[in-house]
Amino acid sequence: MRQETGNIFIGFLLAMSLSLLLLAGMYDSIVVLQRQCLQQQQKLQQTEMLNLALKELNNAIVSVNLSSCGNILSLRGSENDVTGPASKVLLSLPIAVFSAEDAIADAWHLHTQGSGQISQDSPILVIQSSLPEHFYSQNTIASNSTEILLNSSRGIHPGDNVILCDCHHLLIDSVLSVHAHSVILKMPTSYQMPVGTEVRIYQLSAYYIGQTLRLNPEGNRITALYRMNTFGKREELFPEISHMKIVAGMTEKVGGEVTDHILAAQVPNWDRVTNLNIILQSANVRVRPVSQLFLLKSKNV
Repeated sequence: MRQETGNIFIGFLLAMSLSLLLLAGMYDSIVVLQRQCLQQQQKLQQTEMLNLALKELNNAIVSVNLSSCGNILSLRGSENDVTGPASKVLLSLPIAVFSAEDAIADAWHLHTQGSGQISQDSPILVIQSSLPEHFYSQNTIASNSTEILLNSSRGIHPGDNVILCDCHHLLIDSVLSVHAHSVILKMPTSYQMPVGTEVRIYQLSAYYIGQTLRLNPEGNRITALYRMNTFGKREELFPEISHMKIVAGMTEKVGGEVTDHILAAQVPNWDRVTNLNIILQSANVRVRPVSQLFLLKSKNV
């Protein structure tokens, strides 16, 4: 009788042990499944973030329009705050790409520490846009400012940094005040616009990968897609994006078929660029990079 009781007790202990092992295995499986679900959810969120970033770039590129002069305001080799001849207007495409080693990165203080400090391998995508209206104006020169008389000041606000071009001169300045039919700019200019001069008011945006002030679990700074205007205002758009690659499709001659692909920051002649392929990569190596091909229409100077 005692032996039978002992066997039953041993059997009970074995059954309990097996049950505990099964429960532990089920718990481990649930934990693994939860981890996999969380990783999958993070991958989906980060993929969506990449797609939203591409959509932002797409909207900026699609909304670009050529100026009445048919040229882009090129920043390569020029100053940010100059009034001068239209030789500063160099390229026939309203898009340009630079590298982090280019002089423009120093001119725009992109290497300055802080939120938005450029990553060393990031290209800089510069996009030109303009207000939809043409403005007819003249300027009144004062000793310490410039007044631009316009048919309308709609779309211009105090503190805006504006670039004006009448196909002969550039004027790059910040707006002090806005009135119904005029704006007061901060700096004086020596150039007198004739009455009725047709001008465009431009905005330049630079997109690049920069470093935030936040740290990841490994202690490294989190990177993001940033946008900055010509005068240094940095804006974080989408976090957790580690790399941006821009490849240009080149032709042998203007209007020909694509024969070569090179990094856009190394393009020698933008008249031969017919498309740009922009590739964005997440900081999560498990997330596939996303890309989009942009077809560009050039306009000869």
